[in-house]
Amino acid sequence: MERPVKSRVRLVIFLVVLIAAAARAIDFTPTVTLKKLERFSVKVLTFSAGDKRASYKPPAGWTSEGTGDALTLTPAQHFSARSPFDRNRALWGGFMIVAAGARMFFAGDSAYASLFREVGRRFDPIDLALLPIGAYEPRWFMQSIHMNPAEAAQAHLDLRASESVGMHFGTFQLTTEGIDEPLRALEEACRTRDIPPSRFRTLPFGESLRLGQ
Repeated sequence: MERPVKSRVRLVIFLVVLIAAAARAIDFTPTVTLKKLERFSVKVLTFSAGDKRASYKPPAGWTSEGTGDALTLTPAQHFSARSPFDRNRALWGGFMIVAAGARMFFAGDSAYASLFREVGRRFDPIDLALLPIGAYEPRWFMQSIHMNPAEAAQAHLDLRASESVGMHFGTFQLTTEGIDEPLRALEEACRTRDIPPSRFRTLPFGESLRLGQ
């Protein structure tokens, strides 16, 4: 009876390793991915060399800028890993999307860093920024990967965005702050920095937003 159990364990381990290897293979094929995205006129930006908090640099294949401005990969401050052996060896980022004459910045999953000033400088004016405001406590552990609402408010100012919307909060309890705490903390952070509620807000789940309204 022991042999089939050991065989099943070996099979599960093999499948986990295979899936992780496949995921890494996807991560390490930026040329293939970029070719699939050519119709979107992809441009790629790199981490600022002066940003001390950037945990890694992108692979060489991601470091050149192309032509067009419909979809641009932008820097983010986070870690990446598909297994215990490949930490910070794959790219992590956000996106700048240009559509119907409007510029929309999706920050992705990111801590606060000087990169937001750089994105704001390169893409001014930004009509809408989607910024994470949740999953940030305890700070000693989360500060390098997730911004808190006060940092999100500062990122809004760094970006010089006309309008920002908070995201990455409230779906389920991920970290130690209360599930509704990001809303209260964002309101306080915006009040402290003289950011009107109309300039940085959150939306109820399922609600849509029209820019400029």
